[in-house]
Amino acid sequence: MRPRDVAAGLLVLAAVVVWLLGSTTVLAPFDGVRGTALLVTALGVAAAGVGGAWGGPIAPAAMRAPAALGLLTGIVAVVTMVSGSPAALFALVLLTVVLWLLATLRHLTGPR
Repeated sequence: MRPRDVAAGLLVLAAVVVWLLGSTTVLAPFDGVRGTALLVTALGVAAAGVGGAWGGPIAPAAMRAPAALGLLTGIVAVVTMVSGSPAALFALVLLTVVLWLLATLRHLTGPR
C-alpha cells in the first residue's frame, strides 16, 4: 500500500470520527449536522487529493462507476448541508468510505 493511500485512509478515518462526534449532542464540537457535513466533505476532498492517482494511465471504463459515485457523493454533500438531515450525513460518510475503499482497491490491484 502506498503512503498516499495510508494518508488518505487517515483522512477518511478522521471524517468518520468527526461524524461520530458530531452525531452526539454532548460531544458535538461543530455546528450540528451542517457543520459536521462541511468538515466531512472537506476531509473527503482532501483524501481524494492526497490519495488520487493523478496523471497515471486510467482506462475511462474503469473510472465511470467511481466518477458517478463521486458525483453522487457531491450531491449528497450539498443536500446534507442544505437540509441538515442526519440520514443524509450518514449517507455522506458512507459514500466517502466506499469511495476510499474503491480507490484503494484499484491502487492495490491496478498497474504499478
